[in-house]
Amino acid sequence: MTKRMTFIPEQDWLDHYMKANPAEDRTEVQQSLRETMAFKAQGGRCECGEPIWAAGSAVCGSLMCFSCITGEADASDEYEAYLPDDTLKSETRVAELML
Repeated sequence: MTKRMTFIPEQDWLDHYMKANPAEDRTEVQQSLRETMAFKAQGGRCECGEPIWAAGSAVCGSLMCFSCITGEADASDEYEAYLPDDTLKSETRVAELML
């Protein structure tokens, strides 16, 4: 079982990520993040059966859990982004993730 990560607001996660990765396009990262958060909010699971890590999945491009992305079990030093459910429903294209 993965040790729990810290949940932070989407904008805080984006600020943290962009500070460490200034060459990335913030708009593209945010769009990918919202899509993976929506997939997770609808019960999206990794192939192993665990809930996906939305923040990690947004960056790596695969819908996977923390352990499958990193090969590690301890996620206590990592962050997961969140948004209110109504924002996720109105601003994402969940169907595209399932193709």
